[in-house]
Formats: sequence, structure tokens, C-alpha cells
Amino acid sequence: MSSTSHSGETVAVQSRQAIAHSQSARFMQTEGGNSGDADYEDEQDVIPIFTTDNDETEAEGSPVNTDSNEVETGSGLVQLTLPQPSAELIQLLYIRLSDIVANVADYPPAQLYIRFFKDEMHELIGWNVYNFPREMERQGVSEELWKLQAVNGPSYDLCETYPQLLYFPASVPLSDLQESAKFRSKGRLPCLVWVNGKKKNFMLRCAQPLTGAAGKHSREDELLIQESMKCGPPDGNLTIFDARSFSAATGNKIMGKGTEDITNYPNTRLTYLDIPNIHAVRESFESLKTLCLSSTSDKWFSALENTQWLNYISLILKGATMIARCLKLQQGNVLIHCSDGWDRTSQLTSLSQLLMDPYFRTVEGFKVLIEKEWLSFGHKFQQRLGHPLLPHERSPIFLQFLDCVHQIMWQYPNAFEFNDSLLLRVAEHINTAWFGTFLCNCDRERHNLSLYATTLSLWAHIDTDLHSMLNSDFTETKKVDFHSLFSVTCLYLHL
Repeated sequence: MSSTSHSGETVAVQSRQAIAHSQSARFMQTEGGNSGDADYEDEQDVIPIFTTDNDETEAEGSPVNTDSNEVETGSGLVQLTLPQPSAELIQLLYIRLSDIVANVADYPPAQLYIRFFKDEMHELIGWNVYNFPREMERQGVSEELWKLQAVNGPSYDLCETYPQLLYFPASVPLSDLQESAKFRSKGRLPCLVWVNGKKKNFMLRCAQPLTGAAGKHSREDELLIQESMKCGPPDGNLTIFDARSFSAATGNKIMGKGTEDITNYPNTRLTYLDIPNIHAVRESFESLKTLCLSSTSDKWFSALENTQWLNYISLILKGATMIARCLKLQQGNVLIHCSDGWDRTSQLTSLSQLLMDPYFRTVEGFKVLIEKEWLSFGHKFQQRLGHPLLPHERSPIFLQFLDCVHQIMWQYPNAFEFNDSLLLRVAEHINTAWFGTFLCNCDRERHNLSLYATTLSLWAHIDTDLHSMLNSDFTETKKVDFHSLFSVTCLYLHL
């Protein structure tokens, strides 16, 4: 075969792919156009990767000349022999692409990717990066005070969206844990995720209580909190950080949910962090995307302010800083939740630990942090990244987290072992589905699909190109001070 004919076939294939991408983009935009917002659930549409329109592909200067069937390449014009697309062909293509898009979450390319690369990368699959008992041992957890329990495994009976292994106070019986789970939204009861091995103060995470308008309470849930406080410093108190606003938390009572009545939890205090829900974040991100793609520069900074994106980032960083101060500077104990405990809660628990613990600012520690606070504790990646059948569940919550990490790195450039390239690589592959790491909504779903045996981990891929993601100015002993971190004036929009 001559080189000319080979080039023609290559361009023909690329042209057919471009047509497919164009149709897929219009389908994604149509499907994602309408989304209802719930009032108080903490739940943004995924940005369509391709936005080609008919007007754009046929515009003057387009590489495709539809009159002569010629395509302009780097080496000149290549003659193509392509059938003229009929209305029936376009309709058939649209239907087939619609089916692919609708099922891509259930049949990810990671399942195909593994067939080609598993033999070559078998030693680099990367699923052994994170081990919960090993991580808690590194932190210095006391096995006398906190007991590692397999109460949620292997069938995830206690909580479907929690990992199999969990740490609870050793003095609390299983029956009380079960009752506490019934009192918390989605069964997400308070459990240990971070501890100061020397000072003994700790961080718990959970979901909102089911107090309702009648002000219900649970003796077992109250006991779990009290026994947890006994595992901390003597005479220590506990601050409950509710990521929502007071009005949002109160409004949830109408739906049988709500927040803690601190009169039932001695030596505790309640702080609201006013972080918006997923619907507000989705709207903000859409506005930011529209602004960044616009061609006008008139009043650009005012328009940026109106998107509220940096303001929302500021609120998250402010909340994480308050939590870190409470734990690190005041040696207090904290309990963190939002509504269901898998969106804003994951942002706050992970960012506050990133601020306090230099280990999480290393490459290895950052992987562990994401695995622990986002993947194992059930952030709904499949729905948040955009399932076509659930557009109202979409929201770039994890992307917000990566932006927050970027903001901290911008202010403390020597405190991280990695650079922005690592964040960008992670942000890229949360949407590609090449790897099994960010597939599904929780640990239970990934286990049921045997993703650990049938797909590669993103971390294995990152390790093969790690040299380009390392920070040459990293200082291992560098500390992050908790001052002015969250001011909007300190934030930076990377375009």
C-alpha cells in the first residue's frame, strides 16, 4: 500500500470520528439541558467535551471542504471518497451514539483497556496503594481505645456506601452501632477517619441525623459520640461542623432530617459553614464555563465574581481551615457532616487533613487521601461526573476539591512534593474511564463488579510518568500556616 493511500485512510477514519464526536456532543447537550433542583439535597453537569456545530464545521476556513471532499493536512490536501450523509444515515448514527452515551457508565472503556495492557502492567495495577488499617497505624491510633471492626463486611449490611472496615470506640457494642446507623441519613453513622497519635484528639465523619420536625433523637447515637470523646484528650470537647447553612439544615427537618440538638450531646458545640449544595455548584460551574469560553472581555472580572466559583472555593477553604485550627491548634475533637456525608463532607475532611498532615502533601499520601476520604467513603463519582439518566445529580464536587488543593499549592509552593501536573492528570482521568479508580459510586459497587481484578488503577499510570509531576522546590519539613488561606483575594483562577 502506498503512503498516499495510507494517509487517505487515516484521514478518512479521523473524519468519521469527528462526525461521531459532533453528534455525540449535541446529544450530551440535549440530554443535559434540563435538570431539576431539590431544595436541600447536597448534590453540575459534566462539560461536553465536543461542542462542534454544523455551522462551525462548514464555516469558512474549516479544514473540511465539503464541495471538493478534500481535507487539508500538514502535508497538503488529501482527496477523500466519502458517501454523502443522508438523513437516514445521520438518524441511525444519532441513535447508535445515543445508546453508547447512555450506557457508557455501565460499560466503561476501562474494561477494554485492561485486555490490552494488563499483561504488560500486571505489576503496576496499583490497587495496593491504600490500606485503611495501615494508614491508621501510621497516624498512631490506639488499638485499646479504637477498635477496627469488620461490621460492614462482606455484604455492606451496616451501611451500603461505607467501606468494609471501620474504626469505632472499643467500648461501643455492635447493637448500638446498628441503632446509630438507623438514626443517620443513608446509614452513614459517625466513624473515625483521623487521629492525632500523640494528643489523641480525632476527626469523625458521618451524615446528618434524622431528627425531623418532631426533634427525634437516638440514645445509641448519643452514646457513640460520648464514648468517642472518652477516646480523646481528658476534658476535651467536640465541635460538630455542619457544612450547610443554618437555613438549609433547618429546612431538611421538613423531610425528616436535620441536624444535632446539642442539648443531647454534652460538651459539644455546633458550627455551620454555609457551603452551597451541589445544585448551586453546578450552576456556578456552568456560568464559569460560559465565561471562559466567551470572546468578550468587557467587565470580565465582574462576570467572574458573578459566577460565585471563587467565593464557593473560599467558603470550602475557610471551613477546612477552621477544622484544622480546631484539631491542630486547640487540640479539640471534631465531627463533620453535610446532608448525606459524601460531598461537602469529603471536601472538608480531606482538605483539613491536607493542611495538618505533611504526609498527605506527598505523592503517596495524596493518593491515600483520595482513596480514603473520597473513594472508600462513597463519594458518588458515577453520578457526580454525569450519568445521562440523572442530570440533576451532576456536580463537579471533586473538581472543586482539586481546585482547592491548587489554591493551597499556589500559596505554599514548597509544601507539596507534586506539582499542578498531577492535579491535571487526575482531573483528566476522572472523566475518561480508562481506569477503574473513579468508576462507580462506592466501594460496594466496585467490589461487586470486581474492578480491582479487571481494571487498572490510575495510580499505576501516574507512577509511570511521575518524574514530570514532581515539585523540584519541595521542602519536606515545610509547614502550612492557617492564616488568610481562604480569602477570595488570595485565590487564583488558572486558565
